[in-house]
Amino acid sequence: MPQTAIFRCDASAAIGGGHVVRCFTLAEELQRRGWTCRLVSLPGTLAIVEPFAPRDVELVEHEQASDPRTLQALSPQGCDLLVVDNYALGSEFEGALEGWASRRMVIDDIPNRQHQTDIVLDQTLGRTQTSYDDLVGSGTLRLLGTGFALVRPAFARARRAALPRRESGHELARILVGLGATPQPEVVDLVLAGIAEADLAVEVHVLAGTGPIASLVYDGGPLVVHEATDTVHRLMADCDLAIGAGGGSAWERCSVGLPSLLLRVADNQNHVVDALSGAGAAIDLGLAADVSSAKVAAELRSLVRHPARRAELARNAARACDGLGVRRVAGMIAPRRARDGQPVTLRPATAADVRLTFAWQQVPEIRHHSPNAQPQTWTEHTAWFTKRTEDPSGGPFSIIEYGRRPVGVLRLDETSAVGLDVPSDSQQEGGSFVVSVFVDPEFHRIGIAGAVLNAGRDLLPDARFYARVMPDNAASHRLFQTVGYRPALPGLYVSGPNLA
Repeated sequence: MPQTAIFRCDASAAIGGGHVVRCFTLAEELQRRGWTCRLVSLPGTLAIVEPFAPRDVELVEHEQASDPRTLQALSPQGCDLLVVDNYALGSEFEGALEGWASRRMVIDDIPNRQHQTDIVLDQTLGRTQTSYDDLVGSGTLRLLGTGFALVRPAFARARRAALPRRESGHELARILVGLGATPQPEVVDLVLAGIAEADLAVEVHVLAGTGPIASLVYDGGPLVVHEATDTVHRLMADCDLAIGAGGGSAWERCSVGLPSLLLRVADNQNHVVDALSGAGAAIDLGLAADVSSAKVAAELRSLVRHPARRAELARNAARACDGLGVRRVAGMIAPRRARDGQPVTLRPATAADVRLTFAWQQVPEIRHHSPNAQPQTWTEHTAWFTKRTEDPSGGPFSIIEYGRRPVGVLRLDETSAVGLDVPSDSQQEGGSFVVSVFVDPEFHRIGIAGAVLNAGRDLLPDARFYARVMPDNAASHRLFQTVGYRPALPGLYVSGPNLA
């Protein structure tokens, strides 16, 4: 019987549609893994977000949706997962549904209130494990930072083609204006006036959302208006600059390395604007009500004159978010498991893992089967680790956790970056990667490595994977064959779609 997830979130002209849209993203990924999903909201929500709804997600509006008893009446049998993404609902609501929901998950953006939850997700750039220390229980699983951003996987696919183009130094030819699902007409007018004043030879693309946006008086050149669309990932990848806000679409733009000018249009987005501008991933224009069209025009002209600055913004944006967060979150909710039933999960490696990974690299049993048996020095390791974790095009670099304890590493390196020449893969939509995996010897022989390889496939289901195995490493030969890899050449295995 499929597992069930119930989402409790709302949308309106006042609060926008971002809470529901990111819940849709998670629901779609859980459905892909066999779950059944339902979204319960207050009346008026569907008028804002229905065009973005995934197929087969049940949508329910109810005037008493904020009463826990309503959810219990709608689903008397309970649910496997309750997801609450709503600033108006807090600890009391979450606590009332303990037991009715096997697990509860809260999505929040600002660590300033108590929660009774099993999982907390805050996808804000810069969040750390200590951000919720006094706000959730010690046993709560904390999914914090942009590595868990709820972005549709299509953005990760679009990223592969977009990032090299950002580095090419091309001219600024297309500007995207996207100010949320319910953009304020006067703010859209302000932005268009600024673009016109800049007097640039550009094509302007406006994301209309689901509300009335403006008269769209614009005399600066070609203007294309896009209604609610499921191809916005391609549009963002093809544009050269965005003017937007600090909502969930900020992480979509980062996923494809799209440099942005940001307007502050809602108080709850200020922390995102602060984080992105502080990381050099976007330019903060200020509070929308205080920004003039002349300021917008001046920033645009400056970016045209300084393409290197645009490229730097693009690199920093791409570092901020890789677009794989929803798959990581789904992998935490529905994990692969070792033979003893313990969950085996992947989280992004961070600067805090440099000492841990260095210690593992010194273990003789791990070094023995490495292509380079000579251990790195601390200086060599820190230089390599920093470069690898900060490379936006490097592929996922993950810490393996077994029952929440770090036990190893899974790296998925682009084949071109590690010198594996596979020209037949040049058109592989999901890319091609070399798999590198090791597990602390203390945790060998309980099925962790096999679970990890399957978790890596969950992360990049459309990609082709290659594995290099030393001739004397019989255990690894068995491992890759067991999880479905095929011999390609002596010492090289391959796995993935479209194999002959």
